[in-house]
Amino acid sequence: MPPRLAFLHTAAVHEPTFRALVTELSPGADQVHAIHPEWLDQARREGLGGDLHDTVTGGLSALADQSDAVLCTCSTLGPVADDLAKTNPKVLRIDRPLMAKAAATPGSAIVALCLDSTRDATLSLIDDAFAAAGRRSDRTLCLCAEAWPYFERGDRDGFARSIAAQIRRTAGEIPGAGCVVLAQASMACAEPLLTDLGLPVFSSPRLGVEAALVAAGQ
Repeated sequence: MPPRLAFLHTAAVHEPTFRALVTELSPGADQVHAIHPEWLDQARREGLGGDLHDTVTGGLSALADQSDAVLCTCSTLGPVADDLAKTNPKVLRIDRPLMAKAAATPGSAIVALCLDSTRDATLSLIDDAFAAAGRRSDRTLCLCAEAWPYFERGDRDGFARSIAAQIRRTAGEIPGAGCVVLAQASMACAEPLLTDLGLPVFSSPRLGVEAALVAAGQ
């Protein structure tokens, strides 16, 4: 029987991306997509404590109840997915496979993100991935804050160009870098603009869907 995958997004623009990936990787799989931009807005204002943590946990739990695996595609909400995964292995955090791949790549990692609200969660996750790989954490933050207004305006091309430009500036200052990590799922659109960088560039959507399919038993 085809698996049933559920997704928690904080922007509607992500649904077509993940629908297409599931269709490619597991034709016939059933899909459920829940979209809650207000949760990201609240997290950026107030952090992940208190009521928001409980609300997101409840949303992920409800999706897990109706699916074989549920993928939280928002990096800012990722720690909540991690907390729930301790008791419900069907719940996955999208950027965990991404960070594991980066930690397995020789050299230092340039970790690019757009939202400062996800800084602590992202850097903590990649540090854990380095430790799991038996390596000392070796990463440099590349904050692409100037790119986010393009995303909010729906200017995907401007968003991608802004990210790529900042990554190029950072890469020029980091001799010996081993890879670039596009830490938020939305940033995957910049990957095609960095093919000539001379470094592997990793993004999370495909890796996350592949991990969800494994969790779903496929």
